[in-house]
Amino acid sequence: MKDKLNCWEFNKCGMDKTKGCPVVQKGLGRYCWVITGTLCVGATPNCTFLERFGNCLKCEYFKYLHEE
Repeated sequence: MKDKLNCWEFNKCGMDKTKGCPVVQKGLGRYCWVITGTLCVGATPNCTFLERFGNCLKCEYFKYLHEE
């Protein structure tokens, strides 16, 4: 997994879009689904892990990261 892109690289987020993203701030681009306050699609920014995990399973980045 060390060769995999971070979520902001995969999704081509510009730094102007990611400044407020806690995933970027914490440097956890391969674990975005566990971080509260992410800018994930289809969820409110401060939703809990359980509230957004269904979205994560549909996310192209999540699928990319877990393919093997």
